[in-house]
Amino acid sequence: MIKTMTQGNPVTEPYKPEDIAVMGGGLAGCLTALFAARQKDALGRPQYRVTLYEARKSLFDGSSLSAARLHLGGEYPLDPPTGKDCLTGALIWKLLMPRNIYTRCKPMKFLVAQETQSLGERIASRQPIALANGTWMKADPDDHAWISIDGKNWHKASRKGHWVTADGITLFTDDEGKFKYLTVEKYLHFYDGIRQQYQLQFDRIRAARGWSETAAAEALFGMPEEGSFYKPLSRAELEAREFKNVAGGFQSQEPGLDIALYLPMIEHLLLEEEKKGNLSILTGCKVRKKGIRSLAGGHFEIRFDNGEVSPPFSQVVQSAGDGGAAITKPEKGEKIMAYRRGMGIFVASALAERHREPFFVMLADHGCMFCPGLGQYDAFCYAPGAEASHIDEKALSSRSRDIPMKWTRSISKEEEKRRLSKIADRLHHVAPFLHPIKPVGMIVRHTLNFQDSLEQRRHETTKEKIRRKIIMYPTKITLAPQAAIEAVEMLRARSAGRKPGRIDPLEIALRDNAYSLADLPIPDKATLSANFVHAHDDLDPLMNYVNDNDHKRANGGRGR
Repeated sequence: MIKTMTQGNPVTEPYKPEDIAVMGGGLAGCLTALFAARQKDALGRPQYRVTLYEARKSLFDGSSLSAARLHLGGEYPLDPPTGKDCLTGALIWKLLMPRNIYTRCKPMKFLVAQETQSLGERIASRQPIALANGTWMKADPDDHAWISIDGKNWHKASRKGHWVTADGITLFTDDEGKFKYLTVEKYLHFYDGIRQQYQLQFDRIRAARGWSETAAAEALFGMPEEGSFYKPLSRAELEAREFKNVAGGFQSQEPGLDIALYLPMIEHLLLEEEKKGNLSILTGCKVRKKGIRSLAGGHFEIRFDNGEVSPPFSQVVQSAGDGGAAITKPEKGEKIMAYRRGMGIFVASALAERHREPFFVMLADHGCMFCPGLGQYDAFCYAPGAEASHIDEKALSSRSRDIPMKWTRSISKEEEKRRLSKIADRLHHVAPFLHPIKPVGMIVRHTLNFQDSLEQRRHETTKEKIRRKIIMYPTKITLAPQAAIEAVEMLRARSAGRKPGRIDPLEIALRDNAYSLADLPIPDKATLSANFVHAHDDLDPLMNYVNDNDHKRANGGRGR
């Protein structure tokens, strides 16, 4: 109870937390709801009463289910800022999450295909290159791309989004027609920049926590030096491991994530907050188009497809990643793009243990990824390109920002089979030892971003839109805790009547225990996993396949 004054007399009024809504039950939305529900005011009382809305039947029914690895930025040699964002996000994971959610997987290898290396060297040497369609291309000293039909009259490739193909390899150019090519040397230079950033954050975390170098290395990603944080790999080393057509690369200390532990753990913690009365979880609540409406007094109400209307909320956080609602108006010159992509699921039970190591081959038409993840015998596999994982793309209107309706439906079995075959071909080109793996199906998802090249895409995090409405952009799983901290800090700033200002999520993760999940009491893994699988039994046919086969292996070959 609190007291206010009326005509000089104290009047007792019940304390009421601020009502807020979080839209979207993926990892970012769930963490936002959890962090907000744990916030306390100056008197130690819950600051917020949170309602978490999810359009589907269960939480995490989206890309969260395929988040089996914590990224340190190795996928973004053409976009160093995003690479550094991934590193910061991964460090926040390490500070906030229990240590037992990480799997003991082999180090991730980031490689450059020989075709890409050869072409990059030829571009760097300024030699004209014959294209597959009979034209020529060359680069000037500033790496601008030039195109010629006859090899004599050259035209600068300056069209936005222009790309050229040589020797079967696609090379993108930026708005000024500069080549975006990659060699092993460029890749190592990029990742050493990530290492230098790690050195700075490593020292910062050590000082804040009072850790020794050894303790910090064990808690984070090893010592911040070449050979520990990452290790260059020669072509000879890769050939000894039976890789083919690979020029070189490096191995990184990216850890695997135990999906069967960390997602059920977060769901369990949400349910504990629900028992305390700080949180309500409502699934199957699809918001109408333009269904979030401003009310007088700065409040919001939410209208749903079934005709129901929510009570008023003082603040709303949107974190839904399956529609344009989570994207604000682009800045000048930016384009909102939607990409539909497919992650292949393969059974690898016949694969030798020595070959169960994740790798990522960058760019080129032979780019691909192999990552053991869903279970001991299963793996995620991805390959860029229109014939493999890249299914469709669309520039969205800044006014409507609607995802095409056909994207809400899965691709046909025939198309799925064809694409899985192409993914397998890419894998076998660089890793013939993967021939024993067998395709099961694909998880089809889409990604929203502000660039028209997947090879250089910014993963936006969290921004204010109007008054008390906060937007969380669809992000990589690695950035989810970071985005959730940003969203809650914006909520707290608005509650105090001030502008959020600059938010440093890593600093907040170091000093504010309300965000830490590392020491909270949770049930054992077996209990968490059993409850999670039971609650999500109809989530995804692919997950059912994996869960059923895990059950067979645990029960002498008998299914559920």
